[in-house]
Amino acid sequence: MKKVILSLSALIVIFIVIGIMLSAYSKVFTPEKWAKNTDNRYKMLDSLKEKYNLYDMTREEISNLLGESEQPYAHEAPEHEDYLEYRVGSFTIDPTMLTIEFENEKVVDIYLYMEFRSLRQPLY
Repeated sequence: MKKVILSLSALIVIFIVIGIMLSAYSKVFTPEKWAKNTDNRYKMLDSLKEKYNLYDMTREEISNLLGESEQPYAHEAPEHEDYLEYRVGSFTIDPTMLTIEFENEKVVDIYLYMEFRSLRQPLY
């Protein structure tokens, strides 16, 4: 009976360790994971900030790193706004978006927003 309990305890510990490792892995940014994981990108934002200073990058470099921009509300942006947007989560009807604004091909602002730009949160 003690062997069964010890075996079950060991299995539980193994599953917990595997779960922790998988959770940590899902938070690490890579361009490949970013491209495949549109609904869970919010988990990678801290890793993205740690690995890359997006303010030092050009529009082309960011496009190469994060892929093609997804701009569901582009029609709502003022005409003078130059930006890239990436879906980072779908917690509500409206997705949470990472927005990177440019001026003369240089990053001037980076923020998250939800609900048609009404809830804006700086990323850095």
